[in-house]
Amino acid sequence: MDGNSPGDIESSSAALGANDVGVIAPASGCPGSYIWIHMDNEDSHQMTNVVPWVGATLVNASANLVFTFCRVDGNQFKSLATYSNTASNYAVLKLAATCPAGSVDFARVFDNEDTRNQNSSSGNSVIWPNYQDTYATTLRFCLFRGGSETAANLPALGFEYGVFAAPNFGFGSARGTIFSDDEDTRTKNEYHVDPAWAWEAKSMVSEGDNTTMYVARGGAVICGDGVCGGNAESELSCPADCSVCGNGTCGPRENTTTCIEDCGRCGDGYCSSRESSSSCPGDCGRCGDGICGPKETRTCLIDCPPPCDLNVSMPDGRIPTCPRPGE
Repeated sequence: MDGNSPGDIESSSAALGANDVGVIAPASGCPGSYIWIHMDNEDSHQMTNVVPWVGATLVNASANLVFTFCRVDGNQFKSLATYSNTASNYAVLKLAATCPAGSVDFARVFDNEDTRNQNSSSGNSVIWPNYQDTYATTLRFCLFRGGSETAANLPALGFEYGVFAAPNFGFGSARGTIFSDDEDTRTKNEYHVDPAWAWEAKSMVSEGDNTTMYVARGGAVICGDGVCGGNAESELSCPADCSVCGNGTCGPRENTTTCIEDCGRCGDGYCSSRESSSSCPGDCGRCGDGICGPKETRTCLIDCPPPCDLNVSMPDGRIPTCPRPGE
């Protein structure tokens, strides 16, 4: 396939809802549903390039662009200011019939290579309402440009991801540029946007014979935010977010009710994997283990024989025979 797709991967493409959007995948990949889009860029004097941070976006061995987007619930996204400003505006890929509340759409048509075109994707039914044929790729975006309902930051999705945003975007932890060298001969690039927000859209996805896309990294993984950040966090690196009952650590989100295995203590009546009949006979003592636990004095004669007293009979009614000295 002209080295075009990321290993001919199949997409994990189950829709999440009526307002799905795509965010730029991190280099480690999406923790859930994803799509990919390969654009066969201009072959002659090609100049397609990416400047980190661009996540999993790459220029392959044939100098073509390969996008990977994570499919997420678009309703988690809000405007970052009450007014439109390139420092707070951003866009995500549209993956449903309508954009999330508070956002508007626009589209960019990329005129791809005319000769021996090798465009490919997860499939038009999967990337819809985006579209691709053997000559062009249409990407549709949802633009957040300010509104009455705002958020203090991009949403925490549990993994790092990217959005489209102008170079002066004030909410990203890193920035990058994706340059698409589109078809040189009789270029048929198109831009579809309402004049009311054309300048905001073009500040992050350019018009012209080629296309420059500016991106910003969001969703930085922070230990302690209550979300186990996919490949970036683990039980060892961040037990506060990734505690799993049974791992031997009583995490901040665990207690004796939710996870007695990790949070129990000797004397609570539960024998955890951290206890033994030697370290905690009260919880872990077993009849026949040679240790007389506090619960065995009347129930386990093997471990807890009664004192030698000829005036006291054993439970079976027999008089015990006291051992002779030295026995």
